[in-house]
Amino acid sequence: MKKSKWFYIALLILPWLTVPFLGRKSFQKYIPASLFISTFTKAIDLFGEKRKWWRFYKAVTPLESMTFFNFGPYLVTSLWILKLTFGKFPLYFISNLILHICFIFIGGVKLWTVLKYLHWGN
Repeated sequence: MKKSKWFYIALLILPWLTVPFLGRKSFQKYIPASLFISTFTKAIDLFGEKRKWWRFYKAVTPLESMTFFNFGPYLVTSLWILKLTFGKFPLYFISNLILHICFIFIGGVKLWTVLKYLHWGN
């Protein structure tokens, strides 16, 4: 198995190690919304790939790199944000906005492009 495949497997598994700290009730409460968020994001990924806005490289056949990201750190981060900001919509909105801006403009997309996990643009 290539070194990058181990990276993808770690990307999928390591964030889930923090889930026991959420607590059982919180996990049960927020997992439906987190799954919806991740599935919706996956649909946007497929739409963007079809429109040739970006392209994801294959990670571990048959899955592509963004699948590991969506159902690893992105899903777990959604669980934590929903738990920590429950009942505080302005805080939820601001924290989500900051995380997305950091990923898109400050380095997440650039890092994934440099590491050849994602191809941005035509």
